[in-house]
Amino acid sequence: MSIFTFWKKELEIKTKGYIMNEDIFLIFGYLGSANACLMMIPQIYLTIKKKTMEDISMQTICLNLLTQCLFLPYTIHNKLYPFLTVNIFLGSFDLMLIFIYLTIYNKKTELEEPLLNYENA
Repeated sequence: MSIFTFWKKELEIKTKGYIMNEDIFLIFGYLGSANACLMMIPQIYLTIKKKTMEDISMQTICLNLLTQCLFLPYTIHNKLYPFLTVNIFLGSFDLMLIFIYLTIYNKKTELEEPLLNYENA
């Protein structure tokens, strides 16, 4: 019997009957995921309302989308449903911002500034 097994059993005995078991961590996971799902909505609202994307780095949006795509198989494989929900929401918000950039606001400028500008990097 290792020290970790002993510590885990002692922790289970001390927290039995209290809310400080695995459920509390699951609650925090879902609350954090809900918050993360909502965090891009103000940016999208402001972008549509002001009809400008001057303050948004498209490189960052593209990197965010790449990150969501890389996390997606990991969350599916490990059945991390709160993070899977966040990946889907944030990925769709990133795609929405790219769509807005390419179709609505950059039509006027005929894509004078490319989506990924490597000259400034």
